[in-house]
Amino acid sequence: CRDRGWFVVYCKFDKQADALMTVFKAIDTSLVCLATNFTSYSPLVNIIHRTLMSSIDMEGIRELCAILPNLAFIFPNVTKPVGQSSRLSPIGEIGARRNRLDYLFHVLVKSLCSTVRLVFALDDMQWA
Repeated sequence: CRDRGWFVVYCKFDKQADALMTVFKAIDTSLVCLATNFTSYSPLVNIIHRTLMSSIDMEGIRELCAILPNLAFIFPNVTKPVGQSSRLSPIGEIGARRNRLDYLFHVLVKSLCSTVRLVFALDDMQWA
């Protein structure tokens, strides 16, 4: 998770997967370390929580937790209300949905970078 003060995210791209979702999956895998070592990383987790809460709305937090299941430990009370769907339907407004994911990714990386030195190790980038 952290190596000499750096938060390392390792991404391996392939032909089949969407590049942004590959990076999200890699971040989610890296978040396992924060979740399993919560006591030693609680100041970092608190800063990430505050930064994300001040940057995006609750629906954005829900969307991030849906994409990054391991982020839910930072937001334990955030669950998707039963019977409600997200603002954008999966079959409509695909461009707007992609813009929303890009924005959420930007906010997430910004919040991580404001707390730790972040390194992305990208493997097989030619498939992205």
